[in-house]
Amino acid sequence: MSKADFDKAIAEIKRAAFSRQGLKGLRSIRALLIDVTFRQELEEIIARSHNQPEERAAIAAALAEIKFAFSDQRAERTEQHSQTGLVAIGGGVALSASAILAVATQILTFPWLSIVPLAIGSYFGWQGTATNKRLALEISTLNDIVEALDDRIRSVRHDD
Repeated sequence: MSKADFDKAIAEIKRAAFSRQGLKGLRSIRALLIDVTFRQELEEIIARSHNQPEERAAIAAALAEIKFAFSDQRAERTEQHSQTGLVAIGGGVALSASAILAVATQILTFPWLSIVPLAIGSYFGWQGTATNKRLALEISTLNDIVEALDDRIRSVRHDD
């Protein structure tokens, strides 16, 4: 990886840090951060800037800025994960339970009416579960990204 490729990779990571990425995008950023050639290029840049503390400080600051942006994304997704669990799944269960109760109490009058809230409740519960799973995977990937960035920042600062 050349210096230009490295700079391009850093720009790509920074762009991803300041925009919402899906699971596929986050996984590609994680793969880039743990890529051997990326790490080697960073080590070479650190070695070349051994007597240039301002350049090393700038690299560490850029990586820290990216890390904090990914930390913010992780916090947002954690909040969404909690809300989805409470609202979508809880609401779905509540609607389904109310539909079952309606069937039990009005079995002779209009039992088919209880199918609508049961179907809606089941759909909400299913969607909530699927969204929660995706968010959990994104949070895990963001944790990996933040950890990898911490490692890179430490490597920049440790060679002082």
